[in-house]
Amino acid sequence: MIETENTAFQSPVKINAGNKALAHVPIELAAMGAERPLLITTKALAKKRAVPKVIDGLRDSGLSLGIYDAVEEHARLKTVLDLALLFEDGGFDAIMALGSGPVMHTAKALNVVVTEKTKELAPFTVKGNRKIGQLKPYMAIPGTWGDGYETTSTAFVEDLALSSLMLMPDLVIVDPEVFVPEEPLVAISGVMAALTHAAEGFIGPGKNPFADAYGCTAIRMIMLHFTNTLNGERGWKTARCAVAAADTMAGCVFSNVSPGLTHRLALTIASKTACPPGLCMGVLLPYVLDHLSMRDDFFVESLLLPMAGPETYAITAGELRVGKVLTLIQELQFALYEATKRELPMTLEDVGIKKDQLKPMVTSMSDETRDGVNEEAILMILERALKGDPIDFD
Repeated sequence: MIETENTAFQSPVKINAGNKALAHVPIELAAMGAERPLLITTKALAKKRAVPKVIDGLRDSGLSLGIYDAVEEHARLKTVLDLALLFEDGGFDAIMALGSGPVMHTAKALNVVVTEKTKELAPFTVKGNRKIGQLKPYMAIPGTWGDGYETTSTAFVEDLALSSLMLMPDLVIVDPEVFVPEEPLVAISGVMAALTHAAEGFIGPGKNPFADAYGCTAIRMIMLHFTNTLNGERGWKTARCAVAAADTMAGCVFSNVSPGLTHRLALTIASKTACPPGLCMGVLLPYVLDHLSMRDDFFVESLLLPMAGPETYAITAGELRVGKVLTLIQELQFALYEATKRELPMTLEDVGIKKDQLKPMVTSMSDETRDGVNEEAILMILERALKGDPIDFD
């Protein structure tokens, strides 16, 4: 039983999701006191008519919209500083971000720079000595595949890491009109990161009823709808809308709990390969959950409820629930493997990790041995994931 005493959960994010959600943008901007927003996006989305759809939503509002469509594949400090000059010179008073990871990271960092009137982000990073205060109005519009980081309290610009609940957007607009088909591996990386964040928040020792509510819904929506977004059939945008909302909720969970072991290990592994962190999380998740299921302070068996629904949860004996959870995750991974024509990495070897890298990697992960997980346990998890050892579900 999870006690509600001394529980904290902060989610300033308002979510407008569904058809014609963009039509509400003028009303939402007015409520924020914003009259001249700057839209940040990529050239790819501008070419695919995502930007015109946003403009259409503002057409009769009388608002003046600025557009910057040159965000690159990674958030860069130079881009942030160039945008800060554009923001100030153009007299803008709010930020709208259309896209996914790099766009959102850029927007968050820009908000710090223009609000604090600084050219130095380092003092506001996790290693800095200045806190991030109340920022300017910020609206996020997922346009391609995200990973939930869009709505989290974190931002990454080159080697700078920022973390503050103030970085979370005031509003997320999830409208299928701006969705465009994306490379399957990019989509899978984002959604597996969101699934991991929701799952680890749902089972961890820091869980609480509020994180459970967001996490449970996010997990259920991903499990129900994600594979339908990859088949290209009619209705994929409806499924994509559900998954985008799930990504948003997973980001809210992630912002209110400590990063889980799967997340932390995946970031380390991704830094040593060319593989996106989300794909690494997909490989590691069942092995991490299998290890944590042996501990009394984690609740891995509870994942069966959002993953399979109440009927399956009710008819599955308590001692079999962990095995069912791990089976469902591996079945999802295999379905995605087939959907990508077997291009999805299923093991750490597929990711690009070699056996002789494991021990040095574990040694470098001294920061990851918190929560009672020591280096020996981490090495065991990585060794099992290296070749994809079968998991004993009994």
